[in-house]
Amino acid sequence: MSAPVEPLSGHCHCGAIRYRVTAAPTFCFLCHCSDCSRLNGGLRLAGATVDAASFTMEGQPSTYRYQGGKGAVEVQFCGTCGTPVCARPETYPGALVVRANSFDDPSSFQPHKSIFTDHACAWETHVGG
Repeated sequence: MSAPVEPLSGHCHCGAIRYRVTAAPTFCFLCHCSDCSRLNGGLRLAGATVDAASFTMEGQPSTYRYQGGKGAVEVQFCGTCGTPVCARPETYPGALVVRANSFDDPSSFQPHKSIFTDHACAWETHVGG
């Protein structure tokens, strides 16, 4: 029998959006692609992929849909403070990427790998090769 999963929780900057994830992330990563960097307002995105069925949200997010490199992606963010909360990549049905920067306990995020490192700044360090 495996150990129980501690639910993850988080919120936007102003608190209008709160969420809870009841299943463990399946993949935690740092993405350096230009889309994620711009949408995140920084050099990279810290993402935790979870089963969408394990995710519940309180509040009414705004959405933005764009065409990514592997298909359409819908980003949900707070319409008041602008904090990105999660994204639904069309290419991976049933998956949801939660922005780890919005976790109540950001130290619970442990990235497995850096992806799209060819877009990263030369001075950035990468996780997992």
